[in-house]
Amino acid sequence: MDYLSTVLNAAVSNATLALPDGWNAEFLSAQQTGATFEQFENAILKRIQKVILRQTLTSDVGSNGSYAAAKVHAGILDDRKLADIRLVTKTVQTLVNALHILNGFTGELPISVLEDNTGLEIDRADSDAKLVQAGVLKLTPRLFVACLRLRRWRF
Repeated sequence: MDYLSTVLNAAVSNATLALPDGWNAEFLSAQQTGATFEQFENAILKRIQKVILRQTLTSDVGSNGSYAAAKVHAGILDDRKLADIRLVTKTVQTLVNALHILNGFTGELPISVLEDNTGLEIDRADSDAKLVQAGVLKLTPRLFVACLRLRRWRF
């Protein structure tokens, strides 16, 4: 046990910390108020949130968030979510095809559709409606596919 204690003490005395680019470390001294633990917990939670969610509004804006920051943040998360959907669509379709064949189904292969079910973007819909009424925007199937991310087979 003395050997383990000696090795652990030496490791702490000669500690090295490797961090990814953009990260920093700050040594905090213990305080009796518990503030150090709270700072540590908040730092760890922010790191976990960024790893899992990629980015969080609360981790960057803090307790004084703003509506504009929330809108920008929501747009970024939406773009990333749609990128993830595009990334896995081909793989999911390959799995659907394999299951269709392995289970002996006949006929056309079913089409796998991964969509975002967040609903209609009211601000965008209102803006588009005004543009259509003004004669500036003409809604076509091509526009629906390109801008609204709808599939051609829906028309």
